[in-house]
Amino acid sequence: EKLITESQIVEFHQKGFIHIDSVFGHDEIVKLATHCDELIHSPDLPTEHLPDGFLSVRACTTSSLALAKVACSEKLLKIVMSILGPYISLIGSQIIYKLPLTGKPVYGTPEKHGWHQDIYGMHNDLGKNAPQCAIKIAIWMTHELEHEPAVTKFCPGSNNLGFPKISKGKANPDIYI
Repeated sequence: EKLITESQIVEFHQKGFIHIDSVFGHDEIVKLATHCDELIHSPDLPTEHLPDGFLSVRACTTSSLALAKVACSEKLLKIVMSILGPYISLIGSQIIYKLPLTGKPVYGTPEKHGWHQDIYGMHNDLGKNAPQCAIKIAIWMTHELEHEPAVTKFCPGSNNLGFPKISKGKANPDIYI
């Protein structure tokens, strides 16, 4: 069973991300959501309250065997290895919950746009052929992706360009999804 096509691999290297729908089935998502809920509400784990109503638990794969099994599932590993090859390491894991926004947003203004890119400076040092590091795999458990104001957005091609250019007076790059 092939979970990713050659054109998706090319798209990943061009844009820096791809969307693969339905990697996990309904029952797997329900189990995953249950485990995430248990961890985010666990009194034994430290949580971070992030700006704009996000709650986070780090190192979730070391706190939950069930989540470690998802992160290392055969389906997910086949996809990642198709893109990056077999020499990969899991170096971190995090659950992020978006809570209802209360008050004025902290980010999303020209003064504090809130855009983030991991290791973007490497491209300044090594150029377009910098190695791929800190690849993120995100599993969204919502159907509101296009309408949520604070959902993670992506800037296509920023993996090859460094930090996205944001015009003066704007909160977002010209092109993002």
